Amino acid sequence: MKDLQTPKQKKTPSLLSKLESIHPHQMIFNLAVASIFIAFTFLVISLAAARLERLGVNIDIPIGFYISFGILNLTSWAIACFNLYFRNSDFEKSIAFGYASIGLVLAFIVFQSWGAWQISSVHHLLTDEKTIKGYIYVLTALHFLHVIAGLAALIYRMVWLKNQMNDSVKLLVIETNPYQKLMTSLLTQYWHFMTLLWWLIFIYFLK
Repeated sequence: MKDLQTPKQKKTPSLLSKLESIHPHQMIFNLAVASIFIAFTFLVISLAAARLERLGVNIDIPIGFYISFGILNLTSWAIACFNLYFRNSDFEKSIAFGYASIGLVLAFIVFQSWGAWQISSVHHLLTDEKTIKGYIYVLTALHFLHVIAGLAALIYRMVWLKNQMNDSVKLLVIETNPYQKLMTSLLTQYWHFMTLLWWLIFIYFLK
């Protein structure tokens, strides 16, 4: 009788091999996102500590922040559609959602600026505690700057894609080039991350 041989088990890839398979740009993006998240977490913890020292201090969220919160969620959805149609090589619809995303980001900036003005206005007393108010300024300002950076990246990507539309050969290269799909995917991930951050900050302010 032949010896029964058990089938060879497939070796599960090690953590090192998994890391090596990640594209360098994806790795850099992951590290950048982790750094930003740590910075925001530190600020939120500092704000929480300041609030604990001053029990009874309430945070009144400006109406501009409520509106910008809704707009940012729409932006995240529009950019997801931008990425989806890009990956499916439907570049005309991708560009349409790209324009919609830019318009929504600009609207977000307007209402976010209005909310910041409401905070500083003498007619809108966010809190009597300067320390707490300072943390809120820093949190919203940092998020605002990252949104501006994301807008610049989105506009650059849109201009690049628009320039490729007149050349069928370039479009064919895009369709078969995984790197270009990765770049659009990273841009989408960034905007989802910005939305997630604002969700966390917003929920904390509501507490």
